[in-house]
Amino acid sequence: GLLGGMAVGGVAGWLAEHVMRRLGVNTATTLVVATLACLCAVWQVAGLVLGGYPGMRAPIAHPTTSATALPRSPCASPAPSDAMARKSWEAECH
Repeated sequence: GLLGGMAVGGVAGWLAEHVMRRLGVNTATTLVVATLACLCAVWQVAGLVLGGYPGMRAPIAHPTTSATALPRSPCASPAPSDAMARKSWEAECH
């Protein structure tokens, strides 16, 4: 697929450039049009390859969340025995 895409893209770009130079179009415009023709050809080849071989497309990765990744509320744990920590816990949780 890669070599085929490179060959088709190269031929399409070369052909577009050759035709436009024969018509007398300036070099900058010729190169822009040839590049666009090359990109369109490679895009079409990629669509054909992925359509013919759907297993080549990688599955989409979805982020996973675990219970340990979620923030825990300090109020879910029992009150601490230390006086300063308990005072802070009571101010936040009650």
